[in-house]
Amino acid sequence: MRRYLFICAFITCFLPSASALTWAFGWYTGDGVDGLTISGLSFSPDIVIIKGAGATAAYIKTSSLGGTSSKNLSATGAYSSTAIKSLTSDGFTVGTNSAVNTNSTTYYFMAIDAGSDAVVGSYAGNGGISKAITGFGFRPEMVLVYSNNALYGPGYLTDAMPADKSARFGAMGIWGFFVKSLDADGFTANSSYNYSGTTYYYVGLNSPSSAALRTGSYTGSAGDKNVAIAGTTPEAVFICNQDNVNAYPIQKFACMPTTHSSLFTATAPSTTDITAFAAGSFTVKAGSKAANNTSWTNYYIAFGSGEALPIELQEYQVICQPSGGAKLRWVTATETNNDYFTIERSDDGTNYQAIKTIKGSGTSNSPLEYMTTDDYVTDHTIYYRLRQTDYDGKSKIYGTKPLYPCHTHSGMNVHLYPNPAHDELNCGFVLDKNETVTVDIKNMLGQVVHSEVVEGTEGSNMVTLDMSHYADGVYVFQLRGIQKSYETKLVKH
Repeated sequence: MRRYLFICAFITCFLPSASALTWAFGWYTGDGVDGLTISGLSFSPDIVIIKGAGATAAYIKTSSLGGTSSKNLSATGAYSSTAIKSLTSDGFTVGTNSAVNTNSTTYYFMAIDAGSDAVVGSYAGNGGISKAITGFGFRPEMVLVYSNNALYGPGYLTDAMPADKSARFGAMGIWGFFVKSLDADGFTANSSYNYSGTTYYYVGLNSPSSAALRTGSYTGSAGDKNVAIAGTTPEAVFICNQDNVNAYPIQKFACMPTTHSSLFTATAPSTTDITAFAAGSFTVKAGSKAANNTSWTNYYIAFGSGEALPIELQEYQVICQPSGGAKLRWVTATETNNDYFTIERSDDGTNYQAIKTIKGSGTSNSPLEYMTTDDYVTDHTIYYRLRQTDYDGKSKIYGTKPLYPCHTHSGMNVHLYPNPAHDELNCGFVLDKNETVTVDIKNMLGQVVHSEVVEGTEGSNMVTLDMSHYADGVYVFQLRGIQKSYETKLVKH
């Protein structure tokens, strides 16, 4: 097997993050032969995006998309089986598609490993005006959605962009009717990303504790413009704006030649758009409609090498207490000048109040565990976030965690919703240790119509079931662990 890898760490373009979100950027040379393997990432990627140095389109593959399929980011319609064929334990394999593997051609890639700050998944469109996708465990700063729908191609939304205005990689401008909003525990897809009979695949990214994901906006200028992004040196930047006549979304990886950037479409690189990366900034060229538009606001997302932060968060959990309320636990791998933590709680995922302060440990290079409780009990989902403040008063928020209502039955905390169910049924449950659980749905004759085994982990878990093919009526839902179980009536309508 042929293996090629040029990780740009050795050239200034490799970022292995130590947090729950790990990414890398690099380049390789194609050989035109099926099965070229790019390896050496030191992690198993869940997301890979490739863009060639020539006039080829960008492709994406996520671990949620099975088989050898991958997707042209700038096109509608079918998947390719000859582009990004597989994601491996430390890299990926490509086929003979010219967009990823032509002999002696250079290709640039970004690879991301999912963790508590990144998710990949899929959902079935139901034809409705909108559809909420939940279970992320955080409010994403970016969501990317793709499918094989023949009408609308892949697109993305960041938290800096206008509400209900998504960028599509293969279309000029930003538009409504795609990703509607970024929510406290996921996102809402609008009608154009919710066609009945279509399966959609998504990526959700959150800014983690020790890697720099930055989103923002800026106004174009008549001359070259230096765009400041505090606390990071960019390794990759995506830019879009609302100009639907002149401007496709554009990107640059630091591995590319200094002045080069490229569209996601089958277009050759440009030297007149994103022209430079530097510590704390990137530069866009005067006159660039895609990156320095003076008629419309420009929106960016930057993946960077980050800055030293006061803490490196190793674990962060919010689970139900047996008596009700929440138990919060987090572990720091390192701390530097850490003054204190603040626990903040919200009933709607938007408006937070500080409920408790926990003293930090100053400076430490050893793992330290913190734990506290909150006795607040409610019948709806609430949200917690952890804020850290250092000695000079600077603070950072380390993610949002939902806590579903803690309904205890036979010793197991379970939240089943919606009930009655129509297309999907969500089951959130809490385990006090890693264990295998079984999910059963039975009809009123006691016959099992659905059964699946889930490898549960300590803390909060989520299972989503497709209910669209079940007849309307009354069922029995069961969740069985080793020593605990839960059973309730389920209505399908």
